[in-house]
Amino acid sequence: MDKNYRRNFWRAFARNPVRQAARLAIFNARSLRPSRLAGERALRAAIDAGRDIVPTPACLRPPPHHYRGHSGPWIEDSFSRHWVQRRARSAVAYVPVFWTDLYLHTQSQRFTPGQFDRFQAAIRDLENRQLAEERCFFTVLEYDHPIWDWHDFPRNTAVFSAGGWGDIPIPLLKGSPPFSNPAKDVFLSFVGRTDGASDVGGVRSRMRNELKDEALFTSGPGWRKVMGRSTFSLCPRGLGPTSFRLYEALSVGSIPVYVWNEVQWLPYREQLDWSEFSLSLHVSELGRLRELKADYPPARIARMQARIAELYDEYFTLDGACRQIVREVEHLSDRSRFGALMARRPYPPYTRAARDVPAFLLR
Repeated sequence: MDKNYRRNFWRAFARNPVRQAARLAIFNARSLRPSRLAGERALRAAIDAGRDIVPTPACLRPPPHHYRGHSGPWIEDSFSRHWVQRRARSAVAYVPVFWTDLYLHTQSQRFTPGQFDRFQAAIRDLENRQLAEERCFFTVLEYDHPIWDWHDFPRNTAVFSAGGWGDIPIPLLKGSPPFSNPAKDVFLSFVGRTDGASDVGGVRSRMRNELKDEALFTSGPGWRKVMGRSTFSLCPRGLGPTSFRLYEALSVGSIPVYVWNEVQWLPYREQLDWSEFSLSLHVSELGRLRELKADYPPARIARMQARIAELYDEYFTLDGACRQIVREVEHLSDRSRFGALMARRPYPPYTRAARDVPAFLLR
């Protein structure tokens, strides 16, 4: 986390005190909404009843962030509700922290310095005391930024990650739009920017240079309509190893063409054959798309679109993703499987493991 938070907070306040004070008031009022308070009461009741949930303070579950017209629910708060409502017990305990909300609200100075210090202390206590037990845990992470101090994060805690840098990939979802498959009159498209901060590793700019004569490149608020008209949608990585666009394409029956470079971040690869409903290409393979029409005749495209329709609700909605996480947690109750997962934990290039896999997982 940012060690200079206090300084940055007061700088933002000095630049525009009225605006910053209003933002803080609105943010704190959102914490008192009846739905938020009801969620906290349900979570606390489940913890008090001895359920398989780590007792973490409410400061680790702030109101949801806002991104491109969507203010939640996101996968982290959706899963928290889902886990509380289920009836079965698990040998692997859930860690209810909304990591992405904490990170993004920190970036925009939504916390007072005192609030920031409290949740920082709560995270340190979680890592160094609560997760120090000889027990298996898991948590859910949406954002493509790794959990803070990732290299020091306990290796008895599996991280289900939507954006990248975790132990088990899950879909990166912005809500759960109902599935549709409108008529397609564009063969291949990309709606969005191919430069700027999202062009990590030059993936997007290279994609445009390679395919400028093969695909429709456009931008603007009509992105969903264009995607819905497209048989194939280019879905390159963004700031993280994947993007929301891949799953937005599935929601409108457009076959996603996932373009990646460092790591192929696709969920459910043990259960699903992604080649049945998508393409996944390393950025070096973009030239293959010049033969896309020849390689994918109408009958093959129809089969892929039908497969998307079959899978969408069960795997690529918030409810479906929550059910899939629960199923995987059930598999992780096998300690040998859990230990093997921890042994192969990937670390971002700028970090490396500071903790060993606990001995109880290696017995």
